Parts: sequence; C-alpha cells; structure tokens
Amino acid sequence: MGHKYTQFLMAGFFLCCSMSAFSSSAIGTQSDLTLVSKVDSLREWEHLPITDDFSDRMYLVRHGESTANVYFEVDGKKVRYVSGQSLGIPLTELGKKQILRLAQKLVDRFPKEARLVITSSPALRTQQTAKILFKELSKTHANVSLAEEVYPGLNERSLGQWEGQLKDENYAKAETPWKALSAVDKLYSPEVVGGESYVEVAHRAVSAIAEIHDRYSESTVIAVTSFNTINTVAIQINHLEAFLSTVPGTSLPKLDLGNGDLVLLENPKGLSEQVQAKSHIKNE
Repeated sequence: MGHKYTQFLMAGFFLCCSMSAFSSSAIGTQSDLTLVSKVDSLREWEHLPITDDFSDRMYLVRHGESTANVYFEVDGKKVRYVSGQSLGIPLTELGKKQILRLAQKLVDRFPKEARLVITSSPALRTQQTAKILFKELSKTHANVSLAEEVYPGLNERSLGQWEGQLKDENYAKAETPWKALSAVDKLYSPEVVGGESYVEVAHRAVSAIAEIHDRYSESTVIAVTSFNTINTVAIQINHLEAFLSTVPGTSLPKLDLGNGDLVLLENPKGLSEQVQAKSHIKNE
C-alpha cells in the first residue's frame, strides 16, 4: 500500500466547504471557525473534472437511502433501526431512485473519454449504489469498470452489538455517557460499548483511500461509502480537533451530506502533499 500517499493525505487533505455545510452546533464554542471554498450543487457543474496529466481525482459518494434511514412507528413512537456497519442492509426504492438520478447527472457531466472505476465498501447498500452507477454510466461511457475488490476500510462506523436493534429508549440510555462528553472527547470514544471511535474509522478509511488511489492512479475513481466515514475523515484530515470544544455535551461537526451527495478529492501529480477535497457536491 502507498504509505507515502497516506502520510501526505493525512497532512494535506482539506475538505473545501463553507461552515454552512456543518450543523449549527458542530464545534461547540468555536463557532468562528472558517474553512476555504464552498458547497456546490451538482446542477451548477457543467463538466466534472477527471484524472488527467496534472491531477488524480476521486469522488466519494454517500450511498442512497437504506432501510436503516427510514423511520416507522412502534407503540405510537417513530423509531428506526440502529445501522452502524450492518453489511446486509439494502437500499430502499427511494434510495435506488436517488442513485439513478445521480447516475443520470454524472452521465451528462463526465466527459465521454473519462476512464472511470467504481468501487465501494462491502456493505450491500454501497454495492447496490455502485452497481446502479456502473449500469447507467456504462451505457454512454466506454471506459467504465466496476472493481472486483471492495474495501472494508470504507465501511460505516461500527456500533457493536446494537446494530440491527431498535434505536429506542434503551439505545438512548446506552449512548447517554457518550453524549455527555465534550466534542473533542467524542472523537476518541465509541458512541456505545463495543463500537468504533471516529478516530478509528478515520484511520482505516484514509488507508483505504490511499490503497484505492495507488491501484487506480490513472483513472477517475468513484468510491461509494457512508456518511460517518466521509464525515470523520473530514474532521481528521482538516485538523479540526484543535477547534473542537472541550465543554461537556458539545457536538462534533456534521457535514450536510445527503444520500447520493459527493465529495471530490484531488491530488496534483508530483505534489502529493497538496491533496485536497475540491468540493462537497450536493446531488440537487
């Protein structure tokens, strides 16, 4: 694996978005934090940049809506299942439509000569998303492939034994100690006993991104993953820890990253230390 690339990625990757992309309570008392660049809507992009002689490019895509994203009623209360990694959770019909809509937009915006590789985590919902993208893009683009490999490093954050259970008052009780922590302590502590911390997720996700980059350095990669994976990588590699509140009960930053939204990663060739996320792209 490209350890050199991993080091540069950790040191120089920037998520280019405005603070409007984060929830209002994202950084507790550090509300004056600003980041460079902006949030773009996909509809504003006439052409999406691809890997060329000057830069390697990768798109991280959040999977379409899954059954774990949907609320339903139990005893008159709206609840949903605890997701976490839950590798067998499928897309809903709405989720499939979201990704079909995204694929149709990518068809129009990726140049026909683009060499595209689509990959994902092992989760069913990300693999289904990848297959929809591949099916649609391959209708109009000759150089599109669906990678045989899947990357466990791109999996969603693990929530241990709670995965697949109802997110009800019992789960609320289990996560109460974590919710009482400061934002900076939340970064290093699993939300529930047996789960993963955000730092652990960031470490494996960045390693997976580096491995994918090394394998497909001549192609534009579309890597399908999950919300917390993208979000925690953004926190880690933007060095946001220094800005996180130490006040108990404050929250971690959260991107406004819906199902089917993208983040564009760009690595100028010969200048690996300048790897950055050029844009957080809304599927609108």
